[in-house]
Formats: sequence, structure tokens, C-alpha cells
Amino acid sequence: MLRIGIIGPGRVGTALSKAFKCAGHKIAGIASRKREDALKCMKITGCDYWSSNAQDIAKISDLVLITVPDSSIKDVVKEIKPVLNPDTILVHTSGTLPANILGVKRSLSMHPIVSFAGGELPDKSYFSIEGDIDIGKKLVKSIGGIPIVISANQKPLYHSALNFGASYLLTILNIGCKLLKKSGLKSGEEVILSLAITALDNAKRLGIKKSFTGPIKRGDTEIIKKEINALKEMAPEVLEIYKLLTKETKKLIKK
Repeated sequence: MLRIGIIGPGRVGTALSKAFKCAGHKIAGIASRKREDALKCMKITGCDYWSSNAQDIAKISDLVLITVPDSSIKDVVKEIKPVLNPDTILVHTSGTLPANILGVKRSLSMHPIVSFAGGELPDKSYFSIEGDIDIGKKLVKSIGGIPIVISANQKPLYHSALNFGASYLLTILNIGCKLLKKSGLKSGEEVILSLAITALDNAKRLGIKKSFTGPIKRGDTEIIKKEINALKEMAPEVLEIYKLLTKETKKLIKK
């Protein structure tokens, strides 16, 4: 079991802190510029030490978990490096940046493949790990996660793929919601989410490629033309997105 210091107790940091605490690790301290964020994390984990100085937390930790925005990771490392023990493990949670930016012998990138809009870490969450793989596998398994090894040079492509499963998926759902409202439905969001849930349930049960329905699947080109004409008139701002998705869907269905 490790003494873990948290630098950046936002949504990711707080959820992981709780997971580590429940797994038997000790949350040694929390570093945050915002005291209210630290207090929330302290309440959840039972930790009783907070500091606005990251060095204070790094000094007392076997493992330092850095969960700040990607653009701030190097600054945090520069700040804490002078006080680190040679055996201290440094971990960041970036899905794009490599572990070697941490600049220490025992460095790890441990990226949770989870949409953190609040709440706890779901059971059996996937984590991509890169850097010190042995440490990564042990850490992820200790909190009930599933480790997936990825190479550093493939991380930008990997992370772009995940955007299609989270942020861009929500963007598409929001487009559908707006179009439903334009067509006269007041409860557009409820309707589109209800449909999306059934589609995702089918994809989980049958696989993505076997779950397509609708006019593209049926080969009904006349219906697709009518929809394109409607978008040209009522929502031209999403026409190109519709055409691109139609093209990619046709390719996938043919395969």
C-alpha cells in the first residue's frame, strides 16, 4: 500500500483519490490552489492534510498523482522535482502526453478511459498505461480497473479516437436534439437520449457493425435525399456533417 499525494483535486483527481482510498492506499495529502476543491476531496477520502504548495505534498508521498490540465504538468514537475525522493513514483493522467515528460526513473502515464462529469470511478474501468508498465498494472488492478498498454508515440491518435466515443458523441446528440426542436418537438433532448441509449445497448450486445438501422442500412436513397433537402433549407450549418457521416456509414455497412 502506498502513501499517495494528489496534485489537482478536480473531477479526475477526486474520483481516483476515492478509488485509491477504498483500495487500501493512504491519501497522504492534497495540493490545490483552490481550498474548496481540496476540502471536497479531503472529505471524500478522509485525508486531513492540504497545502497550496505542491512541494509539501510531494515530500510526504510514495506516489504523486498529478491530475492537472495537460498544459500544467511540466510546471508541476519542475516545482516538485527538487524535493522528490529518488524512489518516488510520479504519475500523470494525460491521454496524449507521454510518461517521460515527468523526468524521473519511476514515471507512469495512467489515463482513465472514463467520462468524468462527476461522481465515482465506475467498476472495471479501462485505463491506458504507458511508462513503468509493472507499476501501472498493479495500480490499475488495485482499484478494480483494467489496464491497457499503449506506446507513447501512438497516444495522440489513441486520444483522438476516444473523442469520438465521448465529446464528439455528445456533440452529435446535441445536433440531433436541435433538429428535433426545429421540427416541432419540445422534448428533443429526452427523445434523442432515449434513442441513443437503445442504440448503445444494441451495440454493446451485438457489436457496432451489426447494430445499424435506418435508411442507410435499408439502402433507401430517396429518403436520404429528402433529409438532405430538409437540412439545406432548415439547418444548413450541419449539412456537411450529415453528408460526411452518411458517407462513412455507407462504407461501414458495405463492409
